[in-house]
Amino acid sequence: MKKLLLCAAFLLAGAFSGEAQTIRENAIGLRLSAGDGIGADVSYQRKVFTKNRLEFDLGLREDDHYDIGKFVATFQWVFPIDNGFNFYVGPGIGAGRWEYDRNVPPGYDDDGGFGILTGVAGIEYVFPDVPLQLSFDIRPELHFGDDRDDFDDDYNELVPDIGLSLRYTF
Repeated sequence: MKKLLLCAAFLLAGAFSGEAQTIRENAIGLRLSAGDGIGADVSYQRKVFTKNRLEFDLGLREDDHYDIGKFVATFQWVFPIDNGFNFYVGPGIGAGRWEYDRNVPPGYDDDGGFGILTGVAGIEYVFPDVPLQLSFDIRPELHFGDDRDDFDDDYNELVPDIGLSLRYTF
């Protein structure tokens, strides 16, 4: 019985040490978002511990009537599933700034900043032979400290930001 437990412990330790290889040291690419997200973010990931990483996303959007930029940082726990697939989850914070320049009424101009509390949950695939990572996640964001609702009638403080990412890993 002791030998069986010892063998099981070594197998389990070997499985966990093999999992660490699924998180690459660095990844950089694009995160395309839907919902009330920015649209496209430049995304960078950095491994910080064996099963953890930091992700930084910077998004800029220019429209006919307003410009917006936001920065979000998340800390992620990465859990291997099977054959290059990982599940990840974690909390995050961020900040943003918007500028509204619609001329109704004439000369109306408004701008402001906001803070973000967020979390992320997603699934990714790390290609074994190619330095690419493909991921799909949801990052609900709680915006505070802004007054965008003075021009954006359907603006909500809780924003469901759904993203699809493609990153080069190195």
